[in-house]
Formats: sequence, structure tokens, C-alpha cells
Amino acid sequence: MTQKERFVIFEKMVRVLEVSHQLILFTWAKKLNWKFRFFVLIPIIIITAAVLTSFAKMFHADGDKMVFAVAGIFTLGYSQMLLSGIFLMLNEGKINNIFTWLRQMHQEHEDEIVSPIYEDNLVKIEKLAYLFMRVLLCITTTTCVVINSYVHIREKFILGIPYVLEDYVHLQGFIANFFLFYGSLYLTLIEATIIFIGVYFIATLGILSDLIKLLSETTESTGKILKLIVRLQVKIIENFNDYCEALFYVFLIQISTCVFLLVLLFFLLMHTITNAMYLVIIVTVMSQFAMFCFFGQIIHNRSERIFTDLYITKWYEMDVKDQKALLLAMKMSQRTLGFKVAGMYDINFVMFVQMIKLCFSYCTILYSIITEMII
Repeated sequence: MTQKERFVIFEKMVRVLEVSHQLILFTWAKKLNWKFRFFVLIPIIIITAAVLTSFAKMFHADGDKMVFAVAGIFTLGYSQMLLSGIFLMLNEGKINNIFTWLRQMHQEHEDEIVSPIYEDNLVKIEKLAYLFMRVLLCITTTTCVVINSYVHIREKFILGIPYVLEDYVHLQGFIANFFLFYGSLYLTLIEATIIFIGVYFIATLGILSDLIKLLSETTESTGKILKLIVRLQVKIIENFNDYCEALFYVFLIQISTCVFLLVLLFFLLMHTITNAMYLVIIVTVMSQFAMFCFFGQIIHNRSERIFTDLYITKWYEMDVKDQKALLLAMKMSQRTLGFKVAGMYDINFVMFVQMIKLCFSYCTILYSIITEMII
């Protein structure tokens, strides 16, 4: 595959995301006259309506505990979408700058030694990005279909508008379907954007690591390769910091709501273990949580390895000027990259295991307390 063909594939994936943003998030409205730019708020209004109607249903469940619980789950879910979408919209400029940088990574490189490194890493990561996009879409679609089928079979809707539409069951069903399917697309798009960029950060760290290995294989162009390494390292750090700043509140909201949802879902599952809808939602929430932890762990491991790769080079055979450049690169690599919640807690596999254990513990305690109160 030539570099041009690879760039075309990358542009197709980016174009799919951009078109999805225009259709679902109404980003096209930003190009209109200022009088009509309020259309960009339509997605926020729709998700806000979904939050309010789900919340209202909790207090109009007519004593049905299942309806109350499911309405609570959807209130949390829609709230997560609403807040994540708002903060992502506010930081759209930083996200667009990162996409511009990724496009530059796909440009042709004149150096015959460096070009294969970019090509190999980008080809591998494109396959991984495509795989994760498909998995994410399949999980969201399956969850949406199962919930929709279950709700309509039981005829228990998850939204409520007090004193309105009480006698119009079919209209309630239509609105519930619209909120459910639109919310699924909205969530999928947010997750896809975050994951797509995260995947390509893994690729850039792989490219950086392979460039460092070249220092031990060739001595003729050491200075030139070191310049590429330092420039790429600076760009990775700058763009990753922008990425983390743009998603600071998104990570906090998503991880927090995932934990609350898992505690609630495990508790509900202990009461009705045969409820397929709870199982499907648990799989979806855990998949969402696991993806963040997976990418956080891989990016941390890749960035942590950079310092070791620099240290084991033949630095003792380099000129003093090149040794200083290498020392600068080592200094920058001492601070490993990774996702954090609230800027303090690392998002990785350790967090995933600890949070799942924490959810089970809180769920067990909650179940014991409620059981004793009933007895």
C-alpha cells in the first residue's frame, strides 16, 4: 500500500466522522448566518428533553420498581451524553487541531529510511481503528435494539411527561424510540471521536520508538534522525496535552457515571438475575469503561518505554552535539503520558479491576442494608 493510498483510507475514516458530526451534532449550522446558528443547540435540546422526561418518569412510575429503576438508569445515561457533548463542543478547536496534525503524519517523507517506519505503524493502527469502530457500533446497536424490544414487549416506557400524552401510548412509544436511537448515535459518535484519536496516539508513540531504534542501526544520519525524534516528541506531548485538556471533564463524567451505573445495575441484577436488559446494559457500560482503561494502559506503556529505548542507544559513540539532543529527548520522556480522572487517578487496567471490585462491594453492602430493612 502506497503512502497516498493510506492517506486516502485515513481521510475516508475522518470524513465519516465529520459527516456524522454534521448530521447528528448539527455542526453544519456553524457555517450559517449568525441568525440561524442556534440550530447547533438542537442536539443539546434533544438530549436535555430525554434527561427531563426520563427523570419525570421516575416520579410517575405508579409504584412499578422496575420502571423507576430503568428510568433512573436512562436519566444517568442521558446526563452523561449531555455533559460529554457540551464539553466536547466547547473544546472542538483543540480536537480539530489534533486531526490536522494527524493529517500531517500521513504526508510523504523524503527520507527512505524513515518512510517505512511511518508506513508500517500507520497501516497497523488503521486496522485497529477500523476494528474498534465496528466493535463500538455493534455494541451500541445491539444494546439499543434489545432495550427497545424489551420495553415494547413489556409496554413500560422509560419517559414521562406529566399530564401530557398519558392516553397516547403510541406517541409515547415513538418519542421513546426517537430519544433512544438518537441518544445511541450521539453516544457512539462521542466515543468514536475519543477512541479514534487515542488509537492514533498509540501509532505516533510506535513511530517514535522505531525512530529511536534507528540510532543504534545507523551512524551516518544520527543528527538528522535525532532532530526528527525531538520534533516528533514535542508534537506528541503538545497534542496529547491538548487532548487531555479537551477531555478533562469528559473523562471525569464518563468514569463517574459508569461507576454509578454499574453499582445500580449489579444491585438490580441481584433482584432479577434473569433480566436480559440489565445484562446487556452492564456489558455496554463495562465495554465503555474497559476501552478507556485499555487505551490509557497502552499509551502509558508505550510512553514509558521511550526513556528505556533512548537509554540503550549507542549514545557513547555520538558527537557531543548529538548527545545533548539525546539528553533533551530523555528529559522530555521522563514524564510518561496517560489518561487521568480529575488530573489525579490513572485510567488503566488497575483502575478497571479496582472499580469493578468497588462496585461489587458497594452493591453487596447496599443489598444487605435493604434486605435487613425489609426484614
